[in-house]
Amino acid sequence: MDARLVKQLKEAIPLSYYPQYNWDLSKDIAEEDLELFKLALRECPSIDNNTYFKVHFIRNRDVIQKIYDNLWKDTVGGDVTQTQILANLLVVFEEFDNKNILQAWDWTKYVVDRGASVGMAIGYLELVCGLLGYKTGQLPLVWNEDVSERVKNSIDLDNFPLAMLGIGYGNEGVSPHRSHFNRNVRRSIRRRTPPVYIKVWE
Repeated sequence: MDARLVKQLKEAIPLSYYPQYNWDLSKDIAEEDLELFKLALRECPSIDNNTYFKVHFIRNRDVIQKIYDNLWKDTVGGDVTQTQILANLLVVFEEFDNKNILQAWDWTKYVVDRGASVGMAIGYLELVCGLLGYKTGQLPLVWNEDVSERVKNSIDLDNFPLAMLGIGYGNEGVSPHRSHFNRNVRRSIRRRTPPVYIKVWE
């Protein structure tokens, strides 16, 4: 066993437990790290090795702001709270209607498998980010068709966005739960309840 790798994993895994809501935009994502992100999403597990989504890596601040402006207006203190997407890099998972799968399975199975595949891809990418020292913040869209359609139209996607992941640098000395715009706005903090049940069968 590689003790150094185990130590890195133990440090990286907890980093993505809480989403990051404020970002240090004075820093850039390294090009070599972006290539690793691409590799992770090309090689991540997928149900039956099928392709269920397209991926957009967005660094353009105007495009990211346009997406943010089209999110639902959960507000705390007048602030739209989904600031986890205002990261240095925004990853958008766009649905991909894979006709080959649809010919073999019914729509319900397709949607379930697509959701599982997107979830695995995000988890895979988050672990890579954690190992590289990046903060992340997730935002699912598939449940909110109105918002998904607004985001799709605002940036001219071919299909609906399913989920987004912000990746970047948190602000030093600022809680990840504080808003990107207004530090008086704070997301609620709670641990998963109840904890995940784990049993080892020998």
